Amino acid sequence: MILHPRSIRNLILLGFSLVALPLVCALVYTAFYVEKLVVQSQETVLQAMRVTQSSNHLVDLITDMERNARQFQVLNDKSLLKLYAENHRDGQDILKNLQKLDDDESYKRLLNEFSERETAIFKTLSAPNNSAKTLQQAISGFKNLERVAENIHTASQNIIKVKLEQVENTAASAENVLVWQAVALVPVALLITAIFTVLITRPIKQIDQAIRTLGEGQFTASVQISGPEDLVQLGQRLNWLRLRLLELEQEKNKFLRHVSHELKTPLTAIREGSELLLDEIVGKLHPEQREIVQILKKNSLHLQKLIENLLNFSAAHFQNINLTIEEQHLKSLILQVINDHSLQIKSKSLQVDTDLEELNFEGDAEKLKSIIDNLLSNAFKYAPPGTTVYLKLYEQGDFAIFEVADQGVGISTTDRPKIFEAFYQGQLHAQGAIKGSGLGLSIVKEYVQAHHGKVELLETRCGAHFRVTLPKNYVDSAC
Repeated sequence: MILHPRSIRNLILLGFSLVALPLVCALVYTAFYVEKLVVQSQETVLQAMRVTQSSNHLVDLITDMERNARQFQVLNDKSLLKLYAENHRDGQDILKNLQKLDDDESYKRLLNEFSERETAIFKTLSAPNNSAKTLQQAISGFKNLERVAENIHTASQNIIKVKLEQVENTAASAENVLVWQAVALVPVALLITAIFTVLITRPIKQIDQAIRTLGEGQFTASVQISGPEDLVQLGQRLNWLRLRLLELEQEKNKFLRHVSHELKTPLTAIREGSELLLDEIVGKLHPEQREIVQILKKNSLHLQKLIENLLNFSAAHFQNINLTIEEQHLKSLILQVINDHSLQIKSKSLQVDTDLEELNFEGDAEKLKSIIDNLLSNAFKYAPPGTTVYLKLYEQGDFAIFEVADQGVGISTTDRPKIFEAFYQGQLHAQGAIKGSGLGLSIVKEYVQAHHGKVELLETRCGAHFRVTLPKNYVDSAC
């Protein structure tokens, strides 16, 4: 089970903390390593200075001691022996300091050899009643002592050189460690950043998608948000809103069905009454009366069509559209619909320019006629008198394409995104035409989508230009 923070703010803070943690650890480790390296370098440099000074001082002491010894041999002055004794003590102190420099056995042997030789000379000089020959032999030992001192100086320099190389190696090693550390930490930081970016943006994208789905009028899919608790709660509120909208949508469709059904009964009586009057069953009509009755009949037919549109729209939203799939001849369907509008075409002196290919199509005849009828009705209604309406039917790959274009007022930029919404009526209306229900294009979209096709409004300089694209071979998505 993944534990999510209580809020998006906590998730962001946690993400920043985890991204910064390896970088902070790297900085602490680097600071510790650099400090250690600096201390080691300082100690090595100070040690090198002391060893150099000590080894040089040791060589100088040999010269002083030899001079004191020779003067003592000639003058036999005890004060000269005291000076030698002071130099002897200084030499022993230098040897003790040099012994701390390194644990190398050969280096310690050199120091011990120097100490033994110099001590033997000091004891010989300090002994009472030494003969001239004994003193001369002791003083001659300074040559070997100088050689040992030079070896000690050389060995000390070599030891310092080795220690400096160790410091350089340590520095190079530290550099490599820091480089690899950076190489390792950068991907880790990027990985953590990517993970938290997904964790932060995923619920936001889910909310965005849920809002878009609700905005498109799709209320069946439940809203599921995963992430911090505050966003999960927001998702629950969106789901409550979805259920409320679904309830309202169902109530609206129920209302439309009931009202439409109730309107059909009095409308039938009006139509039958107008037809009886036109048939002059109840008596002769003079021209003015016949004109009025014809107007009643015409508007009752128009009202019947509006009610049928309401019923069709209500049925399309109440349940899935049931299609009776049969092979259709699209050109014949289009010509039938054109013939149904022949009176309107004549009354407005319209020209119908057709370019229709012979092609067969799998679909529902009534739904296809409704698609064609609604598009042509709009074209004939908005086309100015004496203009041309263009119809085109052609085949493109596995699709049948039907286009309708008129030379009317067109559709404004503001209306374009909303023209396929139910009950939406644009700002521009056909002059003198009876106002429609705003359901025609919505029904077109429903029926086209039921055939797995698409309808679109194309860009044009004047008028409106619609294109319907339908697959020629219908495939049931439930199969």
